Amino acid sequence: MSIPNFDFSKINDMMGEFAQLASKLKEKKKKLEKTIIDVEAGGGLIKVKINLLGVLEGIEIDPSILVASEKELVEDLLLAAIKSAEKTAKKRMKAEMSEITDGFDMPDALSDNLFG
Repeated sequence: MSIPNFDFSKINDMMGEFAQLASKLKEKKKKLEKTIIDVEAGGGLIKVKINLLGVLEGIEIDPSILVASEKELVEDLLLAAIKSAEKTAKKRMKAEMSEITDGFDMPDALSDNLFG
C-alpha cells in the first residue's frame, strides 16, 4: 500500500526532529518546575508561591489577619491569591512554550498532557 505524494525517505529526518523536540520539551519542563513566581492578595496579607506548571509551592499569611472574626476575609484572599497565581503561571508557561513552538499557541489540553 502506498500513500500518494508521500516521500517515505523523509521519515528518518522527521524522527530526528521529533527526538530534538522531545529533548527540548523535557528541558523546558525542568525549567518550568524550577521557576517560582510570587503572587499577593490583600495588599500583601496573603502571598502564594507557584511554579510555572501550576503547582503551589508555598503560602504565607500575615499573622495580623489570623483571628476568628477575619475567617471569611482570609478565605476570600487566599482563594483570590491562588486563582491569580494559577492564571499568572499559565500565562508565563505559554510564553515559555512559545520559545519552542515558534509562537504556535499550544492548546491547553496538549500542554496539560505534556506537563501534567
